[in-house]
Amino acid sequence: MSRLCFSLLALTLSSLATGIFYAPAGAQKRSAKVSISYTSFNMPAALVWIAKEGRLFSKYGLEDELVFIPGGTTSMAALVAGSIDFAQLTGSPGAYAYLGGAEVVYLAASMDSMSYQIIVRPEIRVAPDLRGRRLGISRFGSSPDVAARMALRKLGVNPDDVSIIQTGSSPERLAALLAGKVDATVLNAPFDRVAQKHNLKILADTSKMGIPYFDTGIVTTRRFVRANEEIVWQFMKAYVEAIKVFKTDKSYAKTVASRYARINDLEAVEEAYNYFVGKIPRYPYPTLTGMQTVLDEIARSNPRAQNVKPDDIVDARFVKELHLTGFIDNLYKESVRK
Repeated sequence: MSRLCFSLLALTLSSLATGIFYAPAGAQKRSAKVSISYTSFNMPAALVWIAKEGRLFSKYGLEDELVFIPGGTTSMAALVAGSIDFAQLTGSPGAYAYLGGAEVVYLAASMDSMSYQIIVRPEIRVAPDLRGRRLGISRFGSSPDVAARMALRKLGVNPDDVSIIQTGSSPERLAALLAGKVDATVLNAPFDRVAQKHNLKILADTSKMGIPYFDTGIVTTRRFVRANEEIVWQFMKAYVEAIKVFKTDKSYAKTVASRYARINDLEAVEEAYNYFVGKIPRYPYPTLTGMQTVLDEIARSNPRAQNVKPDDIVDARFVKELHLTGFIDNLYKESVRK
C-alpha cells in the first residue's frame, strides 16, 4: 500500500513513458525511495517529468514515485504531513505554510519571474471590464491566486472588485472559461495558445510586467533535509540534469511535456517550449527577490509575513555547491561531447 495519504488525489502517470531514457535502468543501485509531487501541466513542470522518464532519479540512486496533486496548497499539506518528500511548487504555498508553523524550505527555483497570462472571454475588452466578473484560480493561497491579484492591481483593478473562485488545475480552469462558468482565468503556456484557438484572448501577460516572483521551484521540509541529506543531494543532481536535458534536447523535452500535459497541439507545445527555454536557468538558485515579492503580497492580508525573511524559507547551498564544484557545467560539456 502506498504511503501517500493523499492517494485519492494523486494521479500516477508512470504509464506515459516515452521510451527514451537518459540513463540506463539500474545505472546505480537504488538506495532510497522518494515521492515527488507536481501540481501543474506547464513547461516548467516538465523538469520532474524528464527526471523520471529519462531515469535520472535512478541514475543518482533513487527510486522515484511521481504523483500529481491538484493545487499548491493541497500539495503543501501532503509535504508537511510527510506523505511526500519533495514538491515542485511556486513560492506562495510554502510561504503560507511557513507562516502556519511548518518547517518548509525551497532548494531551487526554475522560474524567477511571473509567467501567467490573464485569459478572458471575448466580451472582456479592457481590464476594468473585469469588475463584477468571475475569475478562476486553482486554490486560494496558490500561485495562480497570488498572480491574479498582483496582475489585477498592475492593471488598476482592485481584486476585491472581482469574484475570484476556485476552479482547479490549468485544464479545469480552461474548461470552466470555455463553458462560461468564469469570465477570466490565469494560465500559462501551452494552455494560453489553446485558449486563443478557442476565440479567447490574452488580456495581460505578467511576464511583461517586470514582476520578480518565485514562480516554480523545489520545496521540501528542513526535517527531511536533516534526516536525509544524502538523498537531497541525489535528488538535486537529478533535477539539475533534467534542466540540462530540457535546455539541450528540445525534441525530447517537447515529447515528454506533451504526453504528460495531454496536449496534442504541436504548435502550442513548440510555442510553450520556446517561451520557457530561455527563462529556465542553468543554475536554479532559489530566488530571494522572488520570495520577497511573494511575502510582500501575502503581507497584505497577513501582516506577520512582514517579519519573515526570504532566507527563512530558502536554502541555496545545494545549488551553490553543484555550481561551484563544476558539476552543472560538466553536464553541459558531456552534452557537447555526445
